[in-house]
This record gives sequence, C-alpha cells and structure tokens, in this order.
Amino acid sequence: MNVPYVLRRGAFLSAGAILPILLLQAWATPGQAAAPLALRNLAPRFGISGGLFLPTGDLVNSREPGESLQMTQLTGSSCTGQLSISPWRRFGLEMSGQYISSGVRLRATIDSSFSSSTDNPAHIVATTLKLVYRFYSSSDMRITLAVAGGPALVHRSGKIYDTETLSRSRTRLAAGLGLTARRSLGTATFLRVDNAWAFFPYSPRQGIDTRWQRDMTLSVGLERTLTY
Repeated sequence: MNVPYVLRRGAFLSAGAILPILLLQAWATPGQAAAPLALRNLAPRFGISGGLFLPTGDLVNSREPGESLQMTQLTGSSCTGQLSISPWRRFGLEMSGQYISSGVRLRATIDSSFSSSTDNPAHIVATTLKLVYRFYSSSDMRITLAVAGGPALVHRSGKIYDTETLSRSRTRLAAGLGLTARRSLGTATFLRVDNAWAFFPYSPRQGIDTRWQRDMTLSVGLERTLTY
C-alpha cells in the first residue's frame, strides 16, 4: 500500500523530533569520570545523531517578463554518522556522512493568469572531512566546545532533479563549517550537539543565475570511543 508522501515525511520528522528530547535529558545527567586524555586521544570515536535540516535560500528564483520560476528546498530531517580522531590536545580530524529527507517546492507563474505550486520528494547525501579545533575544555575534560571546517560533497536525488532544469547540478563541492558541544556521560560515551553549515554555489543550467546555498543542520546524538 502506498503511503502519501506528506504522511511518510510527517512520521519521519516526528520520530526525528523524539531523539533530541531524550538525548537532551541525558545531557543534564552527570556521568562517571572521563577517561584519561591521552587514552581518549589515541582511540577513534564513532557517533550517530539525528536532527533538522534547515535550508536558508531558494535553489532557483528566476523572473522574466511574463513568467517566473521558483524552486525551494524544504525543511527536512537528517541522520548523520561521524568518525573522529584527536591525536592532539586541541586539534583533530572528523569524517561524516549525512542523509537528509527533504523535498523541493516548485512554483511557476505565467502572465499572472496561471500559477501552480507542487511539493516533490527529494533527498540529500553529503560527506564532509573537517579539521576540528577545540577552543574550550572544562578542567575535568567532561565538556568541550569545538569549531570545525573542511571540504564537503553534496549530492541531491529525487525525480525532480531528473528534469532538464535541475539535472546538471546534482552534485556540488561545498565548504562545510560547524560548531560542536560535547559532554562526557561516562568513561567512553559522549553526548554531542552540532550546528553544521554547507556553503556552495548552485546553478542548475545555463541561463539561470547562480545562487549561493547556505544549508544548516541542527542535530543531537551520542558518540562512543572505540577501544581496542
């Protein structure tokens, strides 16, 4: 049985909204003493988080005499996996993969006498490699704040991107930036909150102006040190 797109997307968003609430409760619960800094830095960490995808601009906003075309990436939900290592006290490396369930709203107007608006399912997959700088650590190393930046690859998929207007720009190289707050919940488990951005130019085809995209993701998740 086919489930309407709006219902499927609404259920996905509802499920994604529960995880941050439960994890934020864990943030306020004191954990055990953190592992020694030297041991944590030598071991990689794996994390998974969920949250909201918040695009801040239109993909296309073309206006010509007698007609206009607007395509907007819709707010969605995200799932992100991170693998990080911190061989130095202040600096580290992190690689992440992200899946975003979203949509594209298409609005077209011709001679002010015809106007249509449709929502189309669409998805985004992004990978990022970042250099991480921890600019704040509590005295017991249980709470840290870090900024990160590096190259990202953003790929968009969905039937809407099969059209002639959008097919030329499915995959784009982007600049990824982020801010991470991390709190220790035990000897090897951390709660993390992320605010990540992706910046890249988007030009679907010749004749349509390039527009800079500024996609934001807010997420909450758990991270575990991989011991060996």
